[in-house]
Amino acid sequence: MLQVGHHRGAGRLHFSRPPMHSYRFWVETLFLLMVASEALFFMVFFRSRLSGEAIAYMIFPLAALALLWLGVLRAHQAVYEAYDSEWNTPENVGEKDPRVETLLDNLAYLSYAGFTFASVAVAFVYVALAQSIAIAHP
Repeated sequence: MLQVGHHRGAGRLHFSRPPMHSYRFWVETLFLLMVASEALFFMVFFRSRLSGEAIAYMIFPLAALALLWLGVLRAHQAVYEAYDSEWNTPENVGEKDPRVETLLDNLAYLSYAGFTFASVAVAFVYVALAQSIAIAHP
């Protein structure tokens, strides 16, 4: 079976805490806030050179990232609740079904790596936009 994640058992570790207590979730949240602050900085710095339409186009990717963040939050919470209520019982603590481990590893990889890739893509687009504006309007 194909395994996308890099460490066997890493998915169980990612989802062993609720999202609000998860280090990984907060790192992703801080990265999203950095991308959002980058967009806000460019909107303020280039405000005289941006039209209302350009500002709207800069806000739409942030809205998409916020929706993706909410999806990661909901998925993390749902997996945590399932893990906490069913897999953390005394009879299941020692058991590690390889299928469940693979599922958790892939879910952790897809949710967090996908979110990171999307955030990086949006950040690069903002940098490219800022450079284009700076070159076009010295």
